[in-house]
Amino acid sequence: MTKAYVFLIDGFEEIEAIATIDILRRAEVETVTVSLDPERSVKGGHGIVVEADKMFDDADFREADMLILPGGNVGSKKMLEHDALHETLKEAAASGTYVAAICAATMTLGKTGLVSGKKATCYPGVEKELTGADIVTDENVVMDGNIITSRGPATTIPFALKLAELLNGKEKPMQLLKECSSNKKHRLRLPVFSYNVKSTAGKTFEYALKYSIIPFPEIQTRILF
Repeated sequence: MTKAYVFLIDGFEEIEAIATIDILRRAEVETVTVSLDPERSVKGGHGIVVEADKMFDDADFREADMLILPGGNVGSKKMLEHDALHETLKEAAASGTYVAAICAATMTLGKTGLVSGKKATCYPGVEKELTGADIVTDENVVMDGNIITSRGPATTIPFALKLAELLNGKEKPMQLLKECSSNKKHRLRLPVFSYNVKSTAGKTFEYALKYSIIPFPEIQTRILF
């Protein structure tokens, strides 16, 4: 069985962490939550408390097939100050282990140099923190080598399904989509999500996930200009 570690720190984004953990475990990936805080109980940015499986110092990351960083406004900033985490990520990436980050947690990949010279995406507004990266703004999930990045809470499901595919083959995410489908034709209902952001060029875009039926197995984000 493949093994993934998900790092939790005070202020983590609950959607990005918990939905990813859930999908990976459904895909039969051994998924271990790791506290970067002084205690195993970690509070998310919206007050949800998660009891982590392990403390950072007790985990053996040499066993990992993938290391995963959820975002969060507060949590992502705290990850930027965790030097031991940074060394772990760099060692893992150098050994070929997958390293995945979503939302503002991608800033840590920028600080550690893991996206330098690579294509990556991130939460709108933190692009400048991804030092040396070739920023992609029109894809939900970007993979370059063993580095995987995604944009934010609204792209968590495509992000997690991509991780499940990498760790356990294409069949698992397809099976999960069928199990979660909303009708007999294996179609998935996605929620409404809309927000405005400014690109690095200063132009404002509206990104919207429409509450609609999407033919299985496609998951799409509509970008409205």
